[in-house]
Amino acid sequence: MNEDDDDAEVDDLRPDSEGEGHLENTELSPELSAGVTREEVLDILDLLTSRKKLTPEAPLYRRLVLSKDVHTEKRDCRLLAEMLQLAIYCYKMDAASQILEEIISRPYRADQLSYKAGMFLLECHPSSTPEKMNYFIRHCRCLQHADKKEMALEYIIYCLKKGDHKQLRTFFQSNLSVHKKVFRKSERIDLILKGYLGILDYLEWLEHIHADENQQGSSAAQGGEAAAGENYRSLTCAARAAEHFKELLNYEGPFDVFIIKYLEMQEYYGQIEEADVMLEGYVEKNPENVNAYIYHYTFLKRHDMKPEERLEYLQTVCKMDPSNPLVLKYVELVHSSDYIGNMELVKMLANFIDSYENKDSRDGWKWLCNLVLEAVQREQLETKPLLHELWESRRSYWIPYHFRRPELSGVPETWVYKAAVLRVLNRSDKEFPSIVKEQLEEGDNEALLELHKEYQRRARGKRKEQRTVLNSAS
Repeated sequence: MNEDDDDAEVDDLRPDSEGEGHLENTELSPELSAGVTREEVLDILDLLTSRKKLTPEAPLYRRLVLSKDVHTEKRDCRLLAEMLQLAIYCYKMDAASQILEEIISRPYRADQLSYKAGMFLLECHPSSTPEKMNYFIRHCRCLQHADKKEMALEYIIYCLKKGDHKQLRTFFQSNLSVHKKVFRKSERIDLILKGYLGILDYLEWLEHIHADENQQGSSAAQGGEAAAGENYRSLTCAARAAEHFKELLNYEGPFDVFIIKYLEMQEYYGQIEEADVMLEGYVEKNPENVNAYIYHYTFLKRHDMKPEERLEYLQTVCKMDPSNPLVLKYVELVHSSDYIGNMELVKMLANFIDSYENKDSRDGWKWLCNLVLEAVQREQLETKPLLHELWESRRSYWIPYHFRRPELSGVPETWVYKAAVLRVLNRSDKEFPSIVKEQLEEGDNEALLELHKEYQRRARGKRKEQRTVLNSAS
């Protein structure tokens, strides 16, 4: 049996929600139906489910007898593989386990099928235990044609679902020294494995500090011994985790998932200066990782440190990720009466709302609306070409994207801001503001109606008879 056949047979080993009834509507493959009927398959599954071993005297034993002929060997292996899949569909775990034993006992190249079906059975079988799964995984490493990386990943997921952090720790530690059995030798893999060892220590640390907090009230009656024990264990776990996380800081790489855990522990123990140095080093090692700047900025803001550096980080985040919510924070901080500077913010906000997740952002449109209206009311000559450039570079897609009609997108307050911006940038488009007014009247929203009228008045400029600041080409 070749590896392609093996992969095709294990595409879906999940049981059907309808249970045994699924088999009645299942079409057998030509190879299987040519030698065994559906009734015979049901008989075999029922026989195996009764926990009886197949013997030469058992019915249909001849169907499962291995022939010396190579063609027959492939046919029998496919028969057993399809029977295994049908048994799993029917959730007949005892039958599936016996069929899998029969496959493993024969000289078939069915390694991928064996490990996938075996993991599924050990996860779902009523008599399965974590110890049996660990034993199975250890012995699966000798399978030549099984995907070792996939096997390791599925075992990690299994341990996480079971909450078996002890076995995960053992798995990572063993693979740090002999991971060539699962992975190719790699310094990067060593680092990642150590990082996940740190995650396991972090999870254990969380359990201890929560237990410590719960015992603080009752520890006085016990002389504080229980709380002292938990405190010692939590410190030990934190030290182990920190040792693993520190190694990552010497290398470049997006180790975000580890860094934020390390930061949490440092802040918990009041190691603020050490955390600041750690995050600064992470930024220096990873200048193209926007999350590095975000982590350091939020840390500095949380502890009210280095306002100038925080502003620089915000500016960097805005350049690297124009759709990041921190763009609004940056606009809020640098907004001033300098209209030229504000026009740069207008461009930044235009890029912000162009991203799909922000296209109906109330705060984004509110800031854009207010800055555009400020520019109009100043009536400075420098403002007109800047607004004209903004509109001309976006008019082809802004109308269907932001100003779709007759169905308006976003919340009603956002409609008001959009209508004011459009009134400034495209004087000839009176339809959208009118639709907004009609929708607000239908919703009987007096407050927003007044706001809409006020913004439309401001959008016309100081002198009503004056043409709009921007004359867009129709």
